[in-house]
Amino acid sequence: MKIKSQKCFTLIEVMVAISVFMIIFTIGLVDYKNSEKSINFRLTAFDIEDSIRAVQNMAFTGKKIKTEIPANGYGIFFNQDENYYLVYGDKLEVGYQAEDDLLDTKKYLENDIFISDIICDGQNLRYLDIGFHFPKATMFVNNKKYAECYLVLSNEKASGSWTVNVNVQSGRINSTFNDQ
Repeated sequence: MKIKSQKCFTLIEVMVAISVFMIIFTIGLVDYKNSEKSINFRLTAFDIEDSIRAVQNMAFTGKKIKTEIPANGYGIFFNQDENYYLVYGDKLEVGYQAEDDLLDTKKYLENDIFISDIICDGQNLRYLDIGFHFPKATMFVNNKKYAECYLVLSNEKASGSWTVNVNVQSGRINSTFNDQ
């Protein structure tokens, strides 16, 4: 009786194939995690940019916050020492005053993302208070007439930084990535 030879893989061939597959899968997983951090970093910068524009639109439209239109307009407040920013209605004095103003939104920054610098006309500042007066949405920054301000975001687990640029003269708001 003749025994037919069966064609199959040896144990070593199967182990080599699985090992190659696992190496490729691990590289892909690491790449995915790095790109996820990068995407969250980018989305945080865009969210801040959109929030500044939203405050500007509030001033154009006269949005009510807690049933009233704030007398001194609307603002967004960043503090370099905090991991959040505030969108508020400015009731009494120009600029953010916690006890006097109407808080609309408190937005937290993503994990590991922080404000590394606030620069207005070449001066390093600890906080940035961007306000818009109703009804023309006239912009003011820290209650002064700065020409241009930069809010620099950094990430503890990713290289580079995002800069949100606010041009007070033109009202232009944009963000750019700085690869370091």
